[in-house]
Amino acid sequence: MTNHSIALALASLRPGAEYTLVGDTLAGITWLDGVLTQPADVDIEAEILVVEAQLAATAYLEERAVAYASQGLTPSAMIEALWQKTMESYTATADAMQVIRTQIKNEYPTPEEA
Repeated sequence: MTNHSIALALASLRPGAEYTLVGDTLAGITWLDGVLTQPADVDIEAEILVVEAQLAATAYLEERAVAYASQGLTPSAMIEALWQKTMESYTATADAMQVIRTQIKNEYPTPEEA
């Protein structure tokens, strides 16, 4: 359990609620909202499991995005390469980018591929 996962769980359970959170435990929650009630610890803990599973399931996307950018595979560069390949019949840039994309996708597989 982290501060971040607690905050995400609370945002999911009580969107817009006012509270403060200090540390990485439920004991660090100070509920400030006068309208919305604080969820029970058991409900927060259950939602934390959901949130952490969602984060783990999509972590590869962030890792891939960083790796793509570090290799110059920006959206504009990929669009340019696609244009060259499709409209100008120049395939070298797009083909080289695809080799890099495949390497990165293999390095950071989806949870199903891992």
